[in-house]
Amino acid sequence: MIHNNQDPEENFRDFINNIWSLSKLTHCYLDIQYPYATWLLEMSIISQSVKYLSTKNISYSSYSLLHLFKHTPYLQRLYIGSIGQCYDQHIQTIVPSLISLSMTAQFTLQWMKNLFQQIPNLCYLTLEINNIYLDGQEWEKILSNYFHNIKIFRLKMTIEFSPLENIEEQVDQLIDSFRSYYWIEKHHWFVRCDWCPMDINQTGLLYTLPYAFDTFYYIDGSQSKSTNPNNFNYSFRNQSKILHYTTNHKRDYSKNKILYPIQFFNIRHLKIKLPFNDTFLSLIPKLDQLISLDVTLNNRDLGYSQLQTLLDRASHLYSLRFCHLNNFSMTSFNITSTSIRRLEFFQHFEVRLRYFNSKECTILANSSLAFQCEVLMIDVESRTNILELINIMPSLRALSVRCKDNESNQNETFETNDNLIEWLHQHLPSKYTYSINRNVYNIARINVWIYKAS
Repeated sequence: MIHNNQDPEENFRDFINNIWSLSKLTHCYLDIQYPYATWLLEMSIISQSVKYLSTKNISYSSYSLLHLFKHTPYLQRLYIGSIGQCYDQHIQTIVPSLISLSMTAQFTLQWMKNLFQQIPNLCYLTLEINNIYLDGQEWEKILSNYFHNIKIFRLKMTIEFSPLENIEEQVDQLIDSFRSYYWIEKHHWFVRCDWCPMDINQTGLLYTLPYAFDTFYYIDGSQSKSTNPNNFNYSFRNQSKILHYTTNHKRDYSKNKILYPIQFFNIRHLKIKLPFNDTFLSLIPKLDQLISLDVTLNNRDLGYSQLQTLLDRASHLYSLRFCHLNNFSMTSFNITSTSIRRLEFFQHFEVRLRYFNSKECTILANSSLAFQCEVLMIDVESRTNILELINIMPSLRALSVRCKDNESNQNETFETNDNLIEWLHQHLPSKYTYSINRNVYNIARINVWIYKAS
């Protein structure tokens, strides 16, 4: 496993070529935190050994994917994060060895068909798309024409329903198109379609069963129909690890009935807006595998009590992230957890930022969570708040901070003589050693690494 966060365009050409030169390398997992695979276009070595490749954090263009095929001719299994910037040029590189492909795609129908022509021996296909709408008959035709050896087909497809017709009737028509002999009898492939009647965008989600993707978006009040005769026997026990939950507070719970009885047993990452309603806890029978929690508090009084309920059930939770609104209050910040080691306070939109004042920093620094916190991300009003947090929080080893009184420098080019960094070096407690630098991806933030003697 290889981790590297440097800029691939400048530093990865030799790095990738060296990997592709390894004569005995068969399995390669590239965890490169970089959005585009432009570095692939500079690959010059043809690998004679790589058979399994995963690059889930990288977005490909059609050109970079073609270049990868040319330089990895014995590839058997490929997992790529996403394909964008697809052009309808004809791909002429056939990869007969490829039997398994997993990808998230933003391509045209013609480009998809062109790609499928180049991988005729594919047996396993996992596909997530949101810009192509095909019903069961159309998918059957494509799969039958291009993949004679197909064994497993996993699909997740966003549907845009017509606002001029009844949504449920449209769902019925879509579901019925997946009830043919090809789907039910030959392959035993079942699909489910979810939609929310109160969704103003009138969109739905169609996916094969059992659910085969890491992330699931749940809107409270959703309804579901499936081609599986045992529709509600499919849980998300072994697949879905990331859950985004949205509560619909306009729903009439006096008429509440079980419309969507699914459960998540393997959630590792949860994103939720608080407060939630009573139906939410039935979706998550246990949270013993949860390691990160991302919360937005809309009602701080009820939200904090429900947050504590979640924390009590999450015995292995490591990271807690707050998306705080302008009315966010620290006065009720008395939540507890024995496992949390990372705290993040952030805002989705960097407009009218809300900075923690001295009083709020003191409340945080003296909380039980801060006592055990090792990594903290926060925005503060004054640079003296940074000193207070480092002085009071005994376990802190990494701090990512944006300081309001340093805002005037944000449009400048920061160098080693950065005023705030110099000031920190002069005023931080001498009993520790530090490494301080600007955040590469957000220059307004400063990263402080704290080295304490054991």
